[in-house]
Amino acid sequence: MKNLFIALLVLLTSVVANAQKLSEYKFVVVPTQFTMQKEAGQYNLNQLVASTFRKFDFVTMIEGDTPPVGFEPCKALKVSVNKRGFLKTYISYSLKDCYGKTVHTTIEGYSAEKDFQKAYYEAFRGAFDDPYIQAHQYNGSENSIAINEEQASKSRAEIIAEAKRQLAAEEAQERLEAQQELNIKTTNDKASNDYTFEFLGTQYDFKKTLSGFDILTDNSKLGAATKLANGQYSIKAGALSGKGFFDAFGNFVLKRINPINQKEITDTLARIK
Repeated sequence: MKNLFIALLVLLTSVVANAQKLSEYKFVVVPTQFTMQKEAGQYNLNQLVASTFRKFDFVTMIEGDTPPVGFEPCKALKVSVNKRGFLKTYISYSLKDCYGKTVHTTIEGYSAEKDFQKAYYEAFRGAFDDPYIQAHQYNGSENSIAINEEQASKSRAEIIAEAKRQLAAEEAQERLEAQQELNIKTTNDKASNDYTFEFLGTQYDFKKTLSGFDILTDNSKLGAATKLANGQYSIKAGALSGKGFFDAFGNFVLKRINPINQKEITDTLARIK
């Protein structure tokens, strides 16, 4: 029991010491491109890192942006990303001072996602479960090493739980916004794949389906156009039955057999919208 108490005391002392060390730094500088990114800002990860550090009492900036008011280079930590893993993704952050010395390296975030963007988002956020980052409270004085009492009194579990709640709320909002964008795109795509034609004074609506189009007139289904392997359409719609295709102007060229003389005739349904 005594050994367990000593181990816990050492752990808590270590947490406080690291938190105090980080509390001396107010600013975080995020590069425009991490080493694992193929291009600057890929997957919006740099903005994600910058905005998440703000939650833990850091003033953040993207490298190259106008420095915030009161910026001091030696009160700033520069972020670099450590990535490992092949089938699984492990991410941690190293925070370096103005002399290039590593002040702190976070715990690793982890993801088993195969999609790169999803894997990076999950692992990048997981690295912020680091208790030293979550306990950060800028002390505002070069000589002071005091930590905000309320923050210091929180247990590691409480700090992590609070951070996870915040991240979960943000992820839920991002999923909602992504779904809304998808719904708008789907509606727009559907609308862009519907056509209206005029032929011999009658209006025909072509409504997109999985196999081609439903053909309607006066809001009543007349028949259907089924897409063939050669890109043309087989039409089964009463007097319009035959085969057809879209011309360069979006009109529909229809070829049918005249039942009187059994000769092929070609008509054009003029697109009006």
